[in-house]
Amino acid sequence: MNLRLLLLPFTLIYAAIMMVRNRLYDWHLLRSVSSSKPVICVGNITVGGTGKTPFIEHLISILQPYQPSVVSRGYRRKTHGLVVATSQSTAIEIGDEPCQMHHKHPQVPIAVCEDRALAIAHLATHTSTNVVLMDDGFQHRSVRAGLYILITDYARPMWSDFTFPAGNMREPWQGRHRANIIVVNKCRPDLSLAERDKIKAKLSTNSDVFFSTIEYGSLTTFDGKTTTLPSTTKILAVAGIGRPEPFFSEIERHFADVKRISFADHHRFAASEIEQISQTCQSENRVLITTEKDAMRLREYVEQLTINVVYLPIQLRILFGEAEKLNTKILQYVRQFDRANK
Repeated sequence: MNLRLLLLPFTLIYAAIMMVRNRLYDWHLLRSVSSSKPVICVGNITVGGTGKTPFIEHLISILQPYQPSVVSRGYRRKTHGLVVATSQSTAIEIGDEPCQMHHKHPQVPIAVCEDRALAIAHLATHTSTNVVLMDDGFQHRSVRAGLYILITDYARPMWSDFTFPAGNMREPWQGRHRANIIVVNKCRPDLSLAERDKIKAKLSTNSDVFFSTIEYGSLTTFDGKTTTLPSTTKILAVAGIGRPEPFFSEIERHFADVKRISFADHHRFAASEIEQISQTCQSENRVLITTEKDAMRLREYVEQLTINVVYLPIQLRILFGEAEKLNTKILQYVRQFDRANK
């Protein structure tokens, strides 16, 4: 019997619990706190690999005049409580995604904490930030954001999935109606207008819907320098992300001899795995290419990795010429908040 069918009764129970929880927040029977600063929540319903981090980096770029800051849970970090990122912070201390953002945007204050309200209050009080970006907070309803942006994966449509444990959704997809903006991410760059309209019809929402794709940058060394490799280079591609197939496909598009190693999302590398990776590269004369997020964790083993290591950075691009429209909506929220609170 299909495992999903066996888990379906538990999925129905979980979905019912989440629906009741959301109703209690909607009816203000469960308490949410607001901030003195505008808060933009970026989250998802489908777990893992939807591309929240590239979108937050997009927000950072357009919100520079407002000195944005970022709040995150810091998933799989080894620390507890409130931790503010510094130039010495590692993925172990703040999590790989906050570490990635801080590495690329060192001027942006980043705080990780299980209690997002505490982290937001700290940034609002101790930094000059004028807008807080709350990472992965769509289900964290004890904090009330002013603008909710839901990121969903083109390859894993919400309408054809189940909630936990039979599926990969954190809550029933009716939760999409809480979003002010929905971004369908990881689309094909050549997505047609007809398919765009079909997806919009499937989503059946009053939210503004945008479409984006992921673009890969130049290979980059740990010290931030871009580099190139001949197409004949033998590659060991290592990924510990939610959906690694696009990464592997991109590497194989440029190199003929690619060996894959895949780990679970946010995988914490063991010393034995680092040794095995190094031995494979040395014995087979391969160069290690990894994802930008994995690079943040591998940096901790830089002295043990006595091999050539580069990572492939990514960035998000809004499709159909609607980047300005999306950016305007986000900036309008921040400006209106400022006017209302002066």
